[in-house]
Amino acid sequence: MDIKDLRYFIAVSNTLNITKAARQLFISRQALSKSIRELEKKCGTDLFIRDKSRLELTPFGKNMLKKAIPLVQGFNEFEEYIDQQSKNKKIRIRIAIGLGTLNALSPKLFVDFKRNYPEIELIFEEIFDTDVKRMIESQEVEIGLLGSSPEKI
Repeated sequence: MDIKDLRYFIAVSNTLNITKAARQLFISRQALSKSIRELEKKCGTDLFIRDKSRLELTPFGKNMLKKAIPLVQGFNEFEEYIDQQSKNKKIRIRIAIGLGTLNALSPKLFVDFKRNYPEIELIFEEIFDTDVKRMIESQEVEIGLLGSSPEKI
């Protein structure tokens, strides 16, 4: 059983109509019916009383619905939280800069970069020139900059 099964069960329970629920879920009636039947097999009992013209929840189905609704709501909130976090997450690029190299770069370069790429955060570490290569090789940083003038960086 997974969250999709519970979402389908709740949709059918709310409409008491497989066709309407299938339309709301954007799936075929047959796929929804099959999913509900498989859920009933997993539960070991019927969730609905089926009549020619209508559906009705069984006592077990009513109890399951009471438990399923907060579970699905909680899962939906969790999914929204994860989606929001992934949208807010910045890409971080670590840069090792040899001593004095930063002075050779124009501050406008960084201002423009931040404006054009707000989803990327640059993290600078100014270190001795001899350590820049080591940090790149050990993958402690993604970029290393050395040089004392713009044309030599």
